[in-house]
Amino acid sequence: MKKYIFRLLLPVIFLLPSCGQPIEIRNLGGNIGTVDAGDTSETAVRDDIKRIVAGFAVAEDFAALSKMAKEFRTKRSLTPSGTWKLSYFYEYLAEHLNRNNEDGSCHDSSSEFFTKWQTMAPKDPAPHIAKARTLVNLGWCFRGEGISASISSDN
Repeated sequence: MKKYIFRLLLPVIFLLPSCGQPIEIRNLGGNIGTVDAGDTSETAVRDDIKRIVAGFAVAEDFAALSKMAKEFRTKRSLTPSGTWKLSYFYEYLAEHLNRNNEDGSCHDSSSEFFTKWQTMAPKDPAPHIAKARTLVNLGWCFRGEGISASISSDN
């Protein structure tokens, strides 16, 4: 029984020293932002991810986007509520790239962005997954929201 309890507590022991330490995210031009590991509110963590992803996307810092996605993927990072940070990474990137569709029109203006990113990192899965997520959002834009019975036949 004691061995079983020790095995459960072992990961917690190794994680404790990093609690409360800010994690700095940098790009080639300097500090983009800081994710405060001490602020454990779900909203704060999501807002940090959204802000940093948008900053990297605007700067077209593909190395930083790839690094962030790889870190979330390899460390299997979760938000305080237990949701994958990587899912928010892709969702916020797609949201940022589709922001010009707020006028109601549905068009893809992200192809150049993804072409550059895929050229810069051809073996990285992140640009391919992000592009797929962006295209799913575009598909929903064309389809419209609501249950199938409420969608017009034109969509």
